[in-house]
Amino acid sequence: MTLDHYSPILSSNLFLQTPVMEQNGETETHPNPYEKISENLEKILTTDSINSKDLYTTYMEIANTARDLIIEFDKIRDDEDLYTVFQLWNMRLTTLLCANELTVAQKEAKRLSAALENVTKSQIASTNSPDQTPPKMLDLFPNEVPLSLKLLIIRLRTQGPNTTLNSEYFKILTDVRMQYTIHENEKSKGSDTPKENLYPVKETFKLGEVLAYAVSGNLIAKREYKTLLTHAESILAPLNKHKSELNESEVLFKDQLSFVSMLVAFITGDLTLGMKYIEDVQNLKDLLETLRYILNNVDPVLDYKKLNTGEKKEDVVQELEILDQVTELVEEQAITGRILCSLCALFELRSRDDQEEKCDAFEKSAKYKYPNMSYQLFKLWFRNTNKLYGFE
Repeated sequence: MTLDHYSPILSSNLFLQTPVMEQNGETETHPNPYEKISENLEKILTTDSINSKDLYTTYMEIANTARDLIIEFDKIRDDEDLYTVFQLWNMRLTTLLCANELTVAQKEAKRLSAALENVTKSQIASTNSPDQTPPKMLDLFPNEVPLSLKLLIIRLRTQGPNTTLNSEYFKILTDVRMQYTIHENEKSKGSDTPKENLYPVKETFKLGEVLAYAVSGNLIAKREYKTLLTHAESILAPLNKHKSELNESEVLFKDQLSFVSMLVAFITGDLTLGMKYIEDVQNLKDLLETLRYILNNVDPVLDYKKLNTGEKKEDVVQELEILDQVTELVEEQAITGRILCSLCALFELRSRDDQEEKCDAFEKSAKYKYPNMSYQLFKLWFRNTNKLYGFE
């Protein structure tokens, strides 16, 4: 039985013409295009320094190969086909972003989003009892779409930073919580086979953490610092109230969000408030080292022509061990909104990185034929933290 209702996401009309590769017309044919994608990803991840032209060409080769493979599907026959197509779409949009083809990625994400909305409508229309269909955010996605791809599409189609992006984040969180509630209700009824495609509890809670960073990044990019601090306080207050009951992961989340709040308070000039945020932080040394990493790998101001080549260069910040050094960097405008957005992105990526299973935690339920290729793609974000939220 084919999954014909998914045919809209295979259409060549979803793609824009992209520069370089199709205009060259002289690329070497690889016997297995999936292996070629993996080889190119490995090349980017492991090469200490790759010049901008070669890096751009490699990104576009991956993006265009993913496009060609999607179009080659005449139909989606089973789950393996479906998740391969999702994987290729994630590949396409991510590498376009990394190649600084933001406008192309945004337009294609909008088209894909519309196609997926049609799939959702088709699914509901085909049910025997549409009125009995569990409530769902109809403007979002079919349940089968991996959460990683949903987030990427949302970030691109909303063209943030803007208020709409935060609304979309809350919609997807509500949708996931709703699915989790349905899942728990099924269990309480004694069902031995819980519904498929419903997020497990750990993934549901992790999404809440990730979206806390994402909303923070959006507000920082909009320079809505007071709103950010109010948002953070609404999350931190109950955590601080019950801090003795928190597990290791929850403590880490609390500390990281407190650290971001401190930096935002410093930027607004309120050092006293900033210091209050980190009174109970347990791992300040590690947080300062993470900030130093971002400062040494992300420029404070955006240069649209620059690609993240991974070139080894002298550290901008040699050491960062005390808060006085942080306030000096704020005064020198070395710590900017762009730096803080990248810091939030890195915290998100670390939260999603399941190193034991070597996967993005938001893809655990995805039935990928090439799981290693998806983990390679996920690792690509660590060298492109400034691009994770789709702002540049």
